[in-house]
Amino acid sequence: MTPIARLLGACWALGMAAAAGAQVHEAQPNDTETARTIESCVSTDRLVFARADPWVALDAQERASAFEQIIRRHPVLARDGVLPSHIVLWRRQGGVWLYVTLLAHPTKPSQACFTATVVAQGLDITTALLQKYFALRSALGALADDRRVSGLRRPAARS
Repeated sequence: MTPIARLLGACWALGMAAAAGAQVHEAQPNDTETARTIESCVSTDRLVFARADPWVALDAQERASAFEQIIRRHPVLARDGVLPSHIVLWRRQGGVWLYVTLLAHPTKPSQACFTATVVAQGLDITTALLQKYFALRSALGALADDRRVSGLRRPAARS
């Protein structure tokens, strides 16, 4: 099995990838499914995706655009030439929106691991992705709740 196939299998097992494009997970606070954990590729850190956390696995085009913008902000992430196989846009409950870059786990081929987390605020693609996957009002509200965002206004209510 190729590393990409293993990664897709690992992401599928995590519920984070779909064969035909992005998969959206909206918050399900009353669901009894347990949280999903993803280990870091380079440290002992772990990310816990709670069932109540909204996230989306970006499709190939969105992933390329997001990663291009991420490396413009953080050039060190492109230094080793390793491109993420998947990128997830995720909001931890009570936190800010993050991009999480994923690879096949180097020592556990059936699992994914993360290489970086990047604050989504300030990347040009973020607002469009939040509007597309999580509806305009909730997306803008979520960004406006992040105190580091300035100048973002919710659309005026129509009568």
